[in-house]
Amino acid sequence: MRRTLALLMAAARTRVLYESSAVSVTLESTPGDTPHLRLTALQKVALAPADVERVLAVSSELLDSKSRFKSSWDLRNAVVPKPSVAWACIKWALANRKRLDASNERMSICMPPGQHALTAVVKLVLSTCAPTNPYFCSESCEECEAFMRLE
Repeated sequence: MRRTLALLMAAARTRVLYESSAVSVTLESTPGDTPHLRLTALQKVALAPADVERVLAVSSELLDSKSRFKSSWDLRNAVVPKPSVAWACIKWALANRKRLDASNERMSICMPPGQHALTAVVKLVLSTCAPTNPYFCSESCEECEAFMRLE
């Protein structure tokens, strides 16, 4: 399975949409597959307001393009966000709900093991925003990747 994933990754073209010391947002294009938006927490630090603004801005730009995509959040290195960060993300998702439902085909969230407070925040965001697309949360990134390959 790892060899197959490595071959797929080698054939993919990845464009960095935003990157800071705390977070990376990329758009991966693989021939014959839906573009894959990936948000990755890079280190265990709280996101700065500027990071949150840029992540939401590049997400809005992708929605503006009206392209279909799938998305993954790799939160293994994330910390519990400040309430203002969680609220900004919830407000953005609610304001863009119709566009997200139309464009985002599926979503996976890879969680760090044993981070119950972070898991609670992610579940709150998902229940508040109630995406209509299929989504999957797991502590196993391999399971998340397998879910993202489903049609």
